[in-house]
Order: sequence, then C-alpha cells, then structure tokens
Amino acid sequence: MGARLLGCDKNSGLPTSFLDSTGVFRKWYGCWYDRSQGEKDKGQYSVQEDVPALCGAFLFCRQFMLNQLALGQGHAIFDPDFFLYKEDIELCLRIRKVGWRIVYHPGIKVYHCRGWQRERQQIPYQQRLTAVKSELLLYKKHPSLYIAWALFKYLLVRWLKI
Repeated sequence: MGARLLGCDKNSGLPTSFLDSTGVFRKWYGCWYDRSQGEKDKGQYSVQEDVPALCGAFLFCRQFMLNQLALGQGHAIFDPDFFLYKEDIELCLRIRKVGWRIVYHPGIKVYHCRGWQRERQQIPYQQRLTAVKSELLLYKKHPSLYIAWALFKYLLVRWLKI
C-alpha cells in the first residue's frame, strides 16, 4: 500500500502545495512516471485504487509477502542489481507477479522531498545515465517490447547527453 505523496521543498524542508505521487504508471510507449507529480493539490486522486506501481518513498508491505519475495530473490527484498532508480517499480512488478495487489490509499498522506529535478538540464549527466541504465535493467528483468523505449532513451542520454 502506498500513500498520497505530497511535495516538500528539499532546501527548506517545508511542505509545498503540490503533489509528488499518487501512484506510478507507464505510458503507452513504456516510460514510467509518477502520476500527479508537480500538480497543484486540489483534492484530485481521492479514491483508493489498485495501481501498477508505487513510489518507494512510502511503501507499506505485509511481512509475509516480503518473505515470499525474498526467498525467490536469494533473500533480498529489493533486487541488489539496482543501485538507484526503478528499484521500487521492479519490486512492485514482482509483487504483482506473485498475485498481490498494489494499492494507492489517498487517506495516508506523506511528505516527500524529492531530489530529482523536473528540468533534465539541471540533473547531472551521471545521474541521468544511472536512471536510464536502471530502466534498461528493469526491462531486461521483466521482458517487454517497452525495452525499445528504454534503449532509445539510453542512447539519447549516453551519446547525445540529453
């Protein structure tokens, strides 16, 4: 189960009036994104629902389920191949694969001071490269045609430094 993540300014530590995440979704071409990120909080997304994935900033799980996943993963809950980025999505995909639900609960509110910048040029190159490598790894571990998007994105970052 995940919460309604509310924005928090990383410099001041104070809440903002913006949403950070109300679940993680995938666009038609394969790009994962936090629904509602940067939107003004007007009470939208106020219904509890199953979602494809959740942001790892707040992810409440049953111990039994985590033990079940850890046994299938060599006793690690999070896949150790992921250094940074997409590890929460990968975990959610495994959770769903073994039959559990991923639930967004709007009544639980948590502040998240996100380090990721909305403007790509403000993000250091090495950080962007790590993110696209994680996306490729995600689709390698969970095969899908969406890997074409991840490969295209990797090439843009790697060679064109976009």
